[in-house]
Parts: sequence; structure tokens; C-alpha cells
Amino acid sequence: MTDHGHIDGPLVDGPGTAASQRRLALFGSVVGVLLLALVLRLWFLQVVGAQDFQQQATANSIRTVVVPAARGVIVDREGRPIARNRNGWDVVGIATDLNNEPSLAMLGRLARALGEKPQRLQNMVRANANSKRRDPARPIVFKDDIDPKSDLFLALNERLDEFPGIRLQPSQKRFYPDGEYVSHLVGAVGPIPRERAAALKKAGYRADATVGVGGLEQYYEAYLRGQDGTRKVEVDVSGNATARGVISEVPAHAGATVQTSIDLDVQTMLARELREKVLLQGAQYSGGGGVVLDIQTGEVVALASFPFMDPNKISIGKAPNYNKNKREPARNRATWAYPPASTMKTVTAIAALEAGVLSPTELIRSPKKIKILDREYKNFRELDQGWIPLPVALAVSSDTYFYQVAYDRIYERSTPDEQRSGDNALYKWSTALGFGQPTNIDLMPGEFAGDVPNRLWRTQNLEKGSPGWNQWRAGDTVNMSVGQGDLKVTPLQMARAYAAILDPEHRLQTPTIAHKIVDSTTQQTIFEPARARKVPTELPPISPGTLEPILQGLVGATTSGDGTASSVFGRFGGLMAGKTGTAENAPRPDHAWFVGYGPATPGLQPKYVVAVVVENAGLGGSVAAPIACHTLAVALDVDYRKCGNGSGKSD
Repeated sequence: MTDHGHIDGPLVDGPGTAASQRRLALFGSVVGVLLLALVLRLWFLQVVGAQDFQQQATANSIRTVVVPAARGVIVDREGRPIARNRNGWDVVGIATDLNNEPSLAMLGRLARALGEKPQRLQNMVRANANSKRRDPARPIVFKDDIDPKSDLFLALNERLDEFPGIRLQPSQKRFYPDGEYVSHLVGAVGPIPRERAAALKKAGYRADATVGVGGLEQYYEAYLRGQDGTRKVEVDVSGNATARGVISEVPAHAGATVQTSIDLDVQTMLARELREKVLLQGAQYSGGGGVVLDIQTGEVVALASFPFMDPNKISIGKAPNYNKNKREPARNRATWAYPPASTMKTVTAIAALEAGVLSPTELIRSPKKIKILDREYKNFRELDQGWIPLPVALAVSSDTYFYQVAYDRIYERSTPDEQRSGDNALYKWSTALGFGQPTNIDLMPGEFAGDVPNRLWRTQNLEKGSPGWNQWRAGDTVNMSVGQGDLKVTPLQMARAYAAILDPEHRLQTPTIAHKIVDSTTQQTIFEPARARKVPTELPPISPGTLEPILQGLVGATTSGDGTASSVFGRFGGLMAGKTGTAENAPRPDHAWFVGYGPATPGLQPKYVVAVVVENAGLGGSVAAPIACHTLAVALDVDYRKCGNGSGKSD
């Protein structure tokens, strides 16, 4: 009998059915995939990603700090320091550590301790943290050069834990032992000037670097700067070094030593005498400059200019406002151009003698005044010096003698073309002796080239339509023969010219101040500027018959009774010789010149030449000559107290 209410098979799949097995397999696969993914992810994080995470963690705790290189020192010929470093302490912090509200508030307390305005310190942090030009991890100097013996230093050192992120950092400060006496020679250091920023950035300088500004500091910057090092330091969240401290370090390499040819004894005497004589004149705008050269090598033994600038104050940013000083201290008078006055008569004598238009023994009248064409020319103080030969004309500095030589001999006996152009013997010897061109001395900023006029120069430099702007006249040669008119020469150029005349080989040298540059680590010479300068230019031939009477005249100026500098040098008995000059400077007082050399004793080769100019000071014999005498005496190692003060009786 059939049971119609019975259905074969279970109502649901049992565990043994194929469907349930499929479901279990699918579920197991999904779980397996998820577990595999989890395992793979854990493996990746622990093994593959561990290195990246370690690097990130290290980057957060390891800071790379720049270790500034010590700047190279500058010394004189004996190794005495002209510029060196001294130890100091700065209050510093890192912008990235301090650019938060608690730290900025803390800076307010620090500012009060330092005697600063809180807003200033806070602005420094914000500016450095947001700067694209400055490394935010580089320390900000909130106050520099704190005396380690001061109450401020001691208090800060004891309570630094009250100022998280702030530390006292040792530093080196530039120091010039002779200060103002070497100001125009050595320059100073300071922030990068705006006009040099682009070039120094290309050279790898940081925007906040300290560089040489002027003088030797700037000229030899590439050698003096050294090479910065780096130090990796582990720090905590506040930027303070942990117990682990320094992880690794690449040491800094100090800058090279620049050994100069300067003799600090001579330098000091020249600078002191310039200051004394300039201040004695009392002229509101006056100043003075001078230079001493080694005749044989062309090296600079001393170079000074007054008024001075204090390089120590400039280097720490505390210099006075020199722009308000009417004496213009920034002007380097040793490389500034002036009419050379009667110091030019030596060049005029060479030009006339070598051109064969003058005999040194012939007598030429030196009257009170003479008339050339339609103009009257007066002798100095309208003296009548009678009939005199060349050596006496130089010794007494006769103007009317040289006026006649310039017109009757040089101008009148020139070719018509030379008369029109001004390119006569006097012009040719002036340019041969280096006038009108830079000497290329190793000093910053650049020097003046001066002016040697001829017709072409006048058309290029005088206002069109002004009297004589496009012509050369006889009176121009007459004025030039005694160092007046448009002729302008620097003391450095005049010293170099006299050195070339006195040098047995008659070479026009390129003056250098640096003698050699020495590596600070190996002590090996790495550069010798004297060898790198261009080969000296040989002058046109100067015959002994030309030079001998000229030297007689220069010795006579310092020894003979009527010599223009005999009252200054007379007690040295001819050891030193030279030429005075008084340059017209209307409407202000005249400029005083002296160019001299020593030893001038027969049989001895002259070793040093000195050139000095004092602005608005009057007579060369009474103002510039005493400065030169004191300076030469020290160079020659004789008693400078024998120098006279100058009588002012003549040019």
C-alpha cells in the first residue's frame, strides 16, 4: 500500500552531502586567503618595511649639524698676527625646535635675560623656520660673543634647563690685534653683501655665511674660508642632545694662513704718523695715505690710509656710521688718485734727458716768473734761483726751470703730430711708468687707475664744448711737467714708478701684499702670489747718464742747504733721498706729497721706496716728508727720532 504522505530523502542537506562539502570548502578558502593576507602583511611590516621605518625614526632623532671651519689667519712677514680668531660664546637655538607656542613664550623670558626685545627673538624664529634660503636646522644666534667671565654667561650656564631648546655654543670671532692701523690693508669680515650674494651662492656659500669684506680678507676669501665639517647628533623632542650624543663627524678644515710681506713695525709707524699729521692740520675734510714698497721684489711693506675704520667693530656689526664722517674713512688714500705735483719732475727729467733735448749740466735760468705764449707762470714763492743745472733744479724744486724744459725742449721739439695729440716724450714716459693704469695689487676694493691726459683723453673725458676739450695745447704739457692739470696719480703708482727707476733692471712690478699661502694642516705652501703675477714690464732704456744727475738731485733735496726736505732728513747724512710736492687744490688748501727711498748712500742699492700724500695740508716738505722720514727710518732700522718736523721753506 502506498503512503502518499512520505517523501524520499532528508528535508535539508546533511553533513555528508556534496553541497555542504562545497560550502565548507569555500568558507575555508576565504578564511585561508584572509589569514594568508594577514600573515603577508605582518611579514611585510616586520621584515620589508622595517628598514624604512627605522630610517624614519632615525631621521626624527638624528640631526646633522654644520661645523663651521675656522677662518685662516693673516700674518706679517715675521709671522705676527694681522688677523686671527679668538674664542667666544653665542646663545643659539634651532628654529624647528622653537617654532611652537610654548617655546615662543619661553623666548620672551630669554629676551629679558639677554636685554633684548621678545618680539625680535620670536620674529627671528618664525623667519628662519619659514625661510626657503636658510637651513631651518642651522642654529640661530640670539646673542653673540658673550664674555665667559660675565654674570650673564654664568647665570645662563647654570639655568639653561629653564630654556628648553636654547644652548651656549662656542664660536670663533675675528680679531685684529692692531685694529685701525691695518684697516685699509686687511678689511674685515661680515654678512654677505647684497651685490656679491649671487656669485657666492654659486660658489656654495650659505646665505647666512660670514665672508671677507674689503682688503685682504675679501681678496683671499677662497683661501681663508676653509671647509665646513658636519656632525650627526642624536637629539630628543626638544632638540637637546641625548646621552648618546655625537653619532658621527666629518671634521672641518681650517682656512689657509696668508703670510704677507707687511712689516708691522713699519705699518704701525706709517699709520701713526698719518694720523698725527692729518689731525694736526685740523682740516675738516683732510686725510692721508701712504705705501712702502720693496724695490727689488715689488712687495708691499706697509700700506695705510687715514681716517681709519675699526675692523674689530665692523666684524661684529658695531661700527659707527662712517657715511656721516666728512673725512670719508672708507676712502683708501693709498690707492686714490691726486695731482702728483713736483714729484712728477723726476719723470719730466727722464723724458727730456732720454729724448736728448736736455743736458744735465747745462745751466737754465730759474727766475721768479716766466711768460710762455700768452700766459705767465710763477716760480714757487716767486723765488729767483739764478742759473742752475738739473740736479739743483730737482733739489730746490724749481718750477720755472721745468716750465722751460717742458715748453722749449719737450713741446717745441716734438713732431707736429705729437704737438697736436700730446703723445710726446713726457706722455710716453708717464704711461711707461704705469700712470693711468691699475697696478693690479692684491687688494679689495679696486684701485684708481688715475689719468694721463693727451688730446684723445680730453675728448673722452672733458665736457664737449668746454675750453680745450678736443685739443692739446702747449700749456697742457707745461702743467703736466710739474704734476698739475689733468694728470692724476695714486701714491701706490708713484711708489711703483720710483721703484722701477731705482731698480737696476728698471722693471715695473705688480705690487703684492701676500707673500705665500700655507695650508693650515700640512703647513705646505699652496700658493705664491708673487709667482702668479704677470712678468714685470721693462721700462724703455734709461742710461746711467740720465739716472745719475737725477739721483744727485733727489739726494740734494734731503741734504743740501736749499733742499726742500733737508730740514727733515738732514741729520741722516744722505741715507734717505726723495722729492717733495705741493699739489694745487683750489679752492681748498694744497695736497702735500713726498716720494723717497733708502738707502741712498753711494755704493748701496736702494731697498725701499715710500710715497705719502696728505690732503689739504699745504707743503710736502713740512707735512708729507716727516711721515716718510719716520716710516723709512723704521724700515731701514735707524733712529727715527733724527727726523725733523719740516721747515716748510720750500715745495
